[in-house]
Amino acid sequence: MVQPGSDSNAVAGIAAGDVPIVGSTWYTNSQALQQLANRAAAIAINSSMTVTDTSTGRSYTYTGTPGSILAYPVVMREYFADTQADLPSSTNYCEMRGTPTCYQSGASTGGATINLSGLPASQLRYYDFAGNFVQLGQN
Repeated sequence: MVQPGSDSNAVAGIAAGDVPIVGSTWYTNSQALQQLANRAAAIAINSSMTVTDTSTGRSYTYTGTPGSILAYPVVMREYFADTQADLPSSTNYCEMRGTPTCYQSGASTGGATINLSGLPASQLRYYDFAGNFVQLGQN
């Protein structure tokens, strides 16, 4: 949980899935506006990620617009497969949840790197922080 505030730690926490806690008193207008600003900043963080293909050393940036789907941050995932038909069952993906993390065959690669050799098809999806599918994105 993160306390309401304007510091980058609060925004990073919200982008990673933390929920701001509120005391038992009513929000002041400035506190409510700060919460909206923190949430908007967290949505922006989770709107773009850069990953490196370990087979070529090239970096790719993937962007989306999760703020147009929900008014709170969601996890952006870019899935990769050998064909479009195999995308629904793919376990090769990179996700942005405050920081980018990639998974090859369902196992973490330990950072923002993934071997994209033989995986030319991709699909952007959004998930909530509990891992529930929210919506397909635009590629």
